[in-house]
Amino acid sequence: GSAGKINIEALRMRGETAFDQSNPLWFTVGHSSTELKSFVLISPAIKPMLGSVRSDIVPRRNTPIDSVNIAFSNINTESKTSLENGLLNNASHLQTQAKVNETHIQRVQLKTSFKRFHAATYTQILEAVFSPEMLCASASAPEALARQRQTMTAALALLLTHNPEFSIDALELDMDGLSGKMAYTFGFEGITPDDLKPSAEALSNTALAHKSYANGHIEIPTAWLEKIMVDKDPTRQAQDKAMLEAMLTQAIDEGYVKREGKLLRSQFNMKHGVFKVNDKAIGPSLGL
Repeated sequence: GSAGKINIEALRMRGETAFDQSNPLWFTVGHSSTELKSFVLISPAIKPMLGSVRSDIVPRRNTPIDSVNIAFSNINTESKTSLENGLLNNASHLQTQAKVNETHIQRVQLKTSFKRFHAATYTQILEAVFSPEMLCASASAPEALARQRQTMTAALALLLTHNPEFSIDALELDMDGLSGKMAYTFGFEGITPDDLKPSAEALSNTALAHKSYANGHIEIPTAWLEKIMVDKDPTRQAQDKAMLEAMLTQAIDEGYVKREGKLLRSQFNMKHGVFKVNDKAIGPSLGL
């Protein structure tokens, strides 16, 4: 089939960065921003496996798509990284507009952050990942490869003792005159060196479940699900709408989703090994 292609137009980058010769390049701290007029990705023809979404977005069953055209315009990004007491912190922001074939997304905004990533330990992980043994794993001696994997595992465990946290602080979309948004946070708190001792079965399920936390929420218009799942073919619309309504009714009855006017909302949190959706505990406590 035909090859895909990528077009990039008018890229401008700015930044103010502090270099420390004692740290690798990826530990530069400071502020950077990027402006990009357009980024277009055109894929070759594909043969999708999805058969339950609207046919003009992803054709049903094995009908091939001539191409998928994904275009981003007016892309602006910003990132700030700091190093405090040996811990990396970062906040990043992206805003753009998008078009996927004939579907327009008037606004995409993404804010992410991570906190308390121990720089020295993170260095060990990256050095192991990019070591000759890992990059040429098929040609490496089994003993050397095992040592690097052991180093990575130990370093990953040590990272957790510094209470790292990762967040999608906001993902917001405007499409068809409607808005949707989501956010979540995941992190660890209180992991101690004792939890990492061999005698404590390092990173046991109990320690991970009871010393990790997560929370998040999502809000989307019902119309977006209809756009994806209801076919334009009039002969299929009633069936598709009934199927979607049955799915939503079941999710609402089971407490996973709340319908508020034209919006569907859900929130979750996990703490001390208990996972809740809309304040309702789901399943047994984790790690027990």
